[in-house]
Amino acid sequence: FKEYFLEFLMIFLAVTMGFFAESVRENISDNEHAKLLTEQLVKDLKIDTLNLQRVIDFNTQYQKTIDTLFFELQKPVATANTKYIQQLIFNTYKVRVFNPSTGAISAIEKELNIKQFSASDLPEMITNYQSRLNIEKQGVDLITNLIEQNIQPFMYAHISPQNAYSALAKDSLVKDDVMRNLKQDDMAELSVKLEVINLIVSGRIQGLRDMKSDAGKMMQYVIKHYHLEN
Repeated sequence: FKEYFLEFLMIFLAVTMGFFAESVRENISDNEHAKLLTEQLVKDLKIDTLNLQRVIDFNTQYQKTIDTLFFELQKPVATANTKYIQQLIFNTYKVRVFNPSTGAISAIEKELNIKQFSASDLPEMITNYQSRLNIEKQGVDLITNLIEQNIQPFMYAHISPQNAYSALAKDSLVKDDVMRNLKQDDMAELSVKLEVINLIVSGRIQGLRDMKSDAGKMMQYVIKHYHLEN
């Protein structure tokens, strides 16, 4: 009986020690994997932060262009600087898109089951960040549609072929002050439509600023929580 008991005890201890050894090995492996992914996440978020600021700056300037165009359109059609108006219109016919670096986030989402991620605030932060990305995409789509529905028809109706060619296909500059069939009501109508676009752009800028803030908070949390070098 003693021999059987000792043999059972040795097998039991061997299996138990093997289990603990495997658990330690997996934990070490998970720690290394989590460190690699979080280091890449920090790099991605740094790139996102820079790109977000560029898009914010572009849209801030875009709003200034809309404001300038709005007040130019309030002038009498007979004395309006139609060359300048056309140049401003072409300048508003642009949208700058934010392209996020999602490599690390996508990889982490596949590994959320490991405790290094599941026991942290990172999953919630990633979810919030991606929600803002979705809102940003919707904002870009909305602005693009408004430009196509409001600015584009005005261009078709009033800008000369020569100026369209010069501004769109040649050097981005309007050639002369010629405009076709332009009336005061046309200018007033475009003014109203511009303010609708301006409102959406304002909301987009705020969303981009919030996203940049979230990226910064997530970056600092990851550096601190996973003991990464800043």
